[in-house]
Amino acid sequence: MEIHKYFVQLDRIQKSRFETCWARSMARGVGAFLLPVILSRQHNSALNSLRRAPSFLLVFVTCLSLSGNFSNADTDAASNPTEDAKRNLFVAVFAGKVPPVRAVLETGIDINSTNVTGVTPLMLASLKGYHELVIVLLEERANPNLQDKFGMTALMAASMMGHPKIAESLIRKGAKLDMVSNNKMTALSFAVSQSQGEMVSLLLSKNVDVAIKNSDGLTALELAEKNGNTAIAKLIKSKKTPEQKDQ
Repeated sequence: MEIHKYFVQLDRIQKSRFETCWARSMARGVGAFLLPVILSRQHNSALNSLRRAPSFLLVFVTCLSLSGNFSNADTDAASNPTEDAKRNLFVAVFAGKVPPVRAVLETGIDINSTNVTGVTPLMLASLKGYHELVIVLLEERANPNLQDKFGMTALMAASMMGHPKIAESLIRKGAKLDMVSNNKMTALSFAVSQSQGEMVSLLLSKNVDVAIKNSDGLTALELAEKNGNTAIAKLIKSKKTPEQKDQ
């Protein structure tokens, strides 16, 4: 009962935050169409905006990822135990609270549950930068290679937002390095697009495929050069291909 009361209170708080950040997103002129444009087409103007305000992307994606996960907080928990547990799991992950996450997982809820956009708790924790929570979810066998409706993975989210420690944990637990999103972007491409130099260095050290092209026909190097990221372009150029190593 006490746990349920905690979630009811936390649900209300996070729902209020969701409504607030959604309103701010709309006020800044980024309608609900922006995320699909960014993730499925990588429109140049959208990318330029993202590079200038990566922190806003975190707010917007998090808001959208939580849409549809809030149900009436005053509804009896017994009315739909599965949906309540799923909602509670996402609410706890969004808040970055490990004990509540563990409490929900003990109810038997699927750790790979998804919201309306296909986002899993692990993707959300990776995006938000909750390393301790990511470790907990991975220990409970969260799948690091699931993709949401835009083809995003937890590693892509961590790479885009610049969370190398989380990326390391994901990779140790089997996250595939060269998976591609719907617009053919890899974790490396997302790191490059957001000028995440430390993430780029980490991924290069893991021998990612630098030759993969996105839907615009650009490799990670070409994307860096197009965006004027000379330091990152230099990093990528320094990576030797298997053919060069044999010479």
